[in-house]
Amino acid sequence: MGEGDETAQQRDLPGSGRILIRETADGIGVYNPSKRSWPMIAFMMFWLTGWSVGEFFVIWEVLSGAPFVVDAFLIIWLIFWTLGGIAVWMVLLWQLFGVEKLFLVSEGAIVTERGFGFFHRKHIFPVSEVTNPHLSTVKPNDARNVFASGRVAFESGGKTWTFGIGLDEHEASAVLRVLRDFLDSDGEGAVTESPDEEVPSAAAVRDAE
Repeated sequence: MGEGDETAQQRDLPGSGRILIRETADGIGVYNPSKRSWPMIAFMMFWLTGWSVGEFFVIWEVLSGAPFVVDAFLIIWLIFWTLGGIAVWMVLLWQLFGVEKLFLVSEGAIVTERGFGFFHRKHIFPVSEVTNPHLSTVKPNDARNVFASGRVAFESGGKTWTFGIGLDEHEASAVLRVLRDFLDSDGEGAVTESPDEEVPSAAAVRDAE
């Protein structure tokens, strides 16, 4: 199929102004950019300025030839200080450039991907092994970094996997509906729903907004 034909068959499904749910000839893709917190970003940039000064100062002291006991203490301190800085850098980069992608491939696979720049984690799940799609108990405000759990969960290979870091209730419900419809139409994934869990259709979510 040519590029023009594929573009002609693209259509955006109901989601929200922040996330994008798009259907193409190859399946359905969900694009979830990081939900930025500008006060947190400003604080982390300020903290990392002080972190950089401390990192440089301690490295300089170690290289200057201090007594062994002092060097040993500084090296141990530097290891933990460096790890702390790396963790903050990861959160900051996710806040600025992070994105999650969910691909529901019509040939029978579900692909999740999250990360920023060259740092990405990607998982591929055969549809036949995906069961129990549901909303997780994670709150939107609990999701501030690339390692956080998402709002939409499913089971595969004996583990629970999630997608949708920072999604609100309407966004998570729209993604869950698309995932369940995809599994139903494929006929291989086993969909089980809690009798108390009512998930509105994607169209209803758009109307509610």
